[in-house]
Amino acid sequence: MLNIISNFDHLFVQNEDSKYMLLTRNITHVSNVGDTRFDRVLEITNNVNELPILDHFKDKSPLFICGSTWDQGRYDG
Repeated sequence: MLNIISNFDHLFVQNEDSKYMLLTRNITHVSNVGDTRFDRVLEITNNVNELPILDHFKDKSPLFICGSTWDQGRYDG
């Protein structure tokens, strides 16, 4: 089975345990992408953790947080 898996260019796994298992078998082309199933993503968004420090920071104002953003005009790719 490991011979078959090692033929892939890259493997995407859902957790660190899976990644670690492959790494310990010298399969290094692995990325942990988390759980990408829509139902799980929706469940996570419905279970919001309260962060009092954010409430203090933003008060009653809406807050929009972005990650991995780029200015289209500055992209060199």
